[in-house]
Amino acid sequence: MSRRPLVIAGAVLLAIGLGAGMAAVVLRTDAGAPLAAPQPMIVVAPAPPDPQLGRQIYARCQACHGLDGQGIAGNYPPLAGSALLTQPDATPAIRLLLTGVLRSEHWNGYMPAFAEQLDDQEAAAVLTWTRSQWGNHAPAATAADVAKERR
Repeated sequence: MSRRPLVIAGAVLLAIGLGAGMAAVVLRTDAGAPLAAPQPMIVVAPAPPDPQLGRQIYARCQACHGLDGQGIAGNYPPLAGSALLTQPDATPAIRLLLTGVLRSEHWNGYMPAFAEQLDDQEAAAVLTWTRSQWGNHAPAATAADVAKERR
């Protein structure tokens, strides 16, 4: 465990690393008087993407990518088995969803940018849903991941 003192609002805190979250315990006030019973801070983890929301948002995508994720030959790529969606790092898929694609050397269709149409939670939900459908098995995309790429 890592420990580092931190002073916030006149109290000395000791931060204790707990995996992805942090807990903090108040050790003493500025006046030096110890507190009777140190109270741990509650750390709230972000909510995972909502799969139902992801499925609903995918309705916007299925005209091109298909209900079965197979795409339209020559125009729109399949999402089933897509190397872009199935890799562990969601960053390339997030960038594509946010910025879109005008044309590629392999596909005649274009994909609109969804940065203005989807908030971070919605983008994470639809990416998480597509990364787990049609035999795809990739980790969830998070709203924090989307926010990072949006900046």
